[in-house]
Amino acid sequence: MDNGTAYLSRPPSGRGGYTIIELMVTIAIAAIFMVLAAPMFVEVRERAVVRGAASDLVEAVAQAKLEAAKRNDFVTVSVRGSDNAWCIGVQSGLTGCDCTAATACTVAQVKTNELKGARLLSAADFGGTPASDFTIDPRLSMLKGLTGGGVLVVRSPSALDYRLQFSVTTTGQTQICQPSGGAHKLADYPSC
Repeated sequence: MDNGTAYLSRPPSGRGGYTIIELMVTIAIAAIFMVLAAPMFVEVRERAVVRGAASDLVEAVAQAKLEAAKRNDFVTVSVRGSDNAWCIGVQSGLTGCDCTAATACTVAQVKTNELKGARLLSAADFGGTPASDFTIDPRLSMLKGLTGGGVLVVRSPSALDYRLQFSVTTTGQTQICQPSGGAHKLADYPSC
């Protein structure tokens, strides 16, 4: 019966479905949630990048110690490059390798693209020759010829500025801690 009034609800057609207005409102709400959540995803990624780079350094030292014992030969860990173009290499022998070259390292290699944008904040200084190298003695599983160990600092790729400091002692022990500075802290690492 039509008395001249407009339908305020869907006409009784027997078909289910959504109107274009309902779909547009749903899409708008979903877009708002995505815009609100995006900064959180950036922070999660930044933290993961810094943690991953620090973990790669610890892993390189552990692998160097294992290889030195297994081969009964000296193994050298090299950190080459600077800022966001750096890499980690592990080489059998007393001399380091140029991990920027494709297959230069005989034991292990972590290339720049595998570090996912982590930046090297301070130049690697392990007291070796060059300063960015240190050698593991196979008999003692200690750093050869160094008196103080060494340190380097990695940071996140963007302005969020998460930082972790990697250090290795003369006994070959590694430590990851948070240096002073840096805008944000990683709760699961102690301060240096």
